[in-house]
Amino acid sequence: LRDGDKENRRAVVRVLGRIGPEARLATRPLIDLLVDDDEERAGQTLAAIGFDPELAVSAYTEWLQNRARSKRWIPAYALGKFDSMSEDISVTLAFALHDSDPRVRTAAVDSLARLSAKSADAFDVLAGALEDPDPALRLESVQSFVEMGPRASGAIPDLVRVLANPKASIRRQAATALGNIGPEAGAAIPPLRQAPQDSHPEVSAEATRVLGLLTAKP
Repeated sequence: LRDGDKENRRAVVRVLGRIGPEARLATRPLIDLLVDDDEERAGQTLAAIGFDPELAVSAYTEWLQNRARSKRWIPAYALGKFDSMSEDISVTLAFALHDSDPRVRTAAVDSLARLSAKSADAFDVLAGALEDPDPALRLESVQSFVEMGPRASGAIPDLVRVLANPKASIRRQAATALGNIGPEAGAAIPPLRQAPQDSHPEVSAEATRVLGLLTAKP
């Protein structure tokens, strides 16, 4: 896999894919090969042989934390698949949220959202991103809570604070997330009563809709 000839490397990757799970010792060099121009084939082979979780997480973490390496969004996204090691991964993904590459930040938010189903650490990192100085990161984070539905109930206080965000698109998504949580988001009713006076029509309309949902009698 470290042969200087690209065709030789590709041939070895194909053979490892045919071997299957017994080739797991090749996990790390295959991950290193993902940055090569044959990224797709290396990824397919990794899927075929399965992952050695500890080895894979170690390799992905090292790759993601090295700002000199390219395609860092690959490990940022891949780490979201290892929920059995979510505590260590959450720390790494929190680091990735501040990567200079927006593709890495987006992948980190996606992974944290997936891990948050089983990890309080991932959930807390994602909730913390709602107040990040970067508007794009705040928007991506609030969108992930929109998709969680009732599972986002632990972020109600954070989402209520976001209702006062200067950016209209973020305020609107926060209102939507609170509506998707359902009756548990009753604490949001007082601030939502103020939101219909929002200067942005889309925010006002969404806040009115969500307020109707939360105040409706069973």
